Formats: sequence, structure tokens, C-alpha cells
Amino acid sequence: GDDPAQYAARAIAALEKSRGDAGLDVNLELMLGRLYLSGKDYPKAISSLRKVVDDQPGYAEGAMLLAAAQDAADQTDDAIRTLESALEENPNYYRASLRLAELYEAERRYMDAADAYAHAAAVNPRIEVTAQQAAALINAGKAADARALLLPKIQNTAAPDAGLLYMLAQAQRSLKDADGASAIMQKLDAHSRIEAI
Repeated sequence: GDDPAQYAARAIAALEKSRGDAGLDVNLELMLGRLYLSGKDYPKAISSLRKVVDDQPGYAEGAMLLAAAQDAADQTDDAIRTLESALEENPNYYRASLRLAELYEAERRYMDAADAYAHAAAVNPRIEVTAQQAAALINAGKAADARALLLPKIQNTAAPDAGLLYMLAQAQRSLKDADGASAIMQKLDAHSRIEAI
């Protein structure tokens, strides 16, 4: 007869009660932070997760959760600082670089976003963020750098990715190379027809 919709609130109440006066329990604050975040109680989530990150600065997942709560609470600058600090502690945590790049883009810090995408790709070569990095470079006014990034990826592939071709056309257009952009768009059109068959 229980209502499962009440489970989270009951869990939060039980965990809050168990805080007691024993001092900081990082695991308990982490659990509470997750529950507050899923329940969209962002101020409480930030408070709990801040304690976790301050006590365990090397715990990157805690920083990701804190940044998510801060961003959801429209504290984007704080979320950016949280992820920047997390990357100082864990430079190889590529997920933080990817999220940081997205936040930079939301703040129109396009060159910072391009650098964050580049860092993520350097740390984890299995992820493909060339199109995102190129878009950030174009938005930062670095269309020539975007073209230099894209050309090797396209030339070294028998069937180039349509997204990369599109970004290359955008870079060419930004560089006022209308003929080059048109040629790439024709290639993209041909690529689309092949995909449709």
C-alpha cells in the first residue's frame, strides 16, 4: 500500500535525521546531494555536494554533480569554476572537459570551449568531438583553425562524416571562400543521396 512517489522524500528525511552531531559524513552528504538534485531542490543539493567536494576535491563525480546542481540553479559561473577546479585535480577526467566545453559555449566563451573539446579528445582519443571543436573555433572567429582541424579528418576518410563536411563548408564560408564552400556542399549533397539509397 506504500506510495513509491514518497520514497525519495522519506529517504531524505531519514538521511537528514541521521546527520546528527557526528560531524561530516561524506557518503551521507553525497546521497543527500543526489536525492536533492533529482528532486530539483538545488539549494540543498549545492549545500550537500559542496561539502563533498570541499572534503574530497579529487572526487570528480562529486564535482560533476555539484556543477549540475549549480547550472540547474542558474549559477553557471559557479558550475564552470567547479569543473575547472575538478580538472586541476583530475586532468584526465574527460567528462568534466566535455561538460565544461558545453558550459563555455552557453556563455559564448567559444575559444575556451574549443580548448576544452581539444583537451577531452587528447585525454580520450576514442571520443569524436571534432565537429563541436570546429564549431567553437568558427564561433570564436578562428575559421582557418577550424578548417585546419577538419581537413585531415575528412581527407583521411573514405566516406567523410556529413557533420564534418558541413562544418568545413561553414569554415569556408566564414573565410569568404564561396567556391570552396559550394564544392563542399555539393559533396555533402552527393553524400546525402548515397546515404538515402
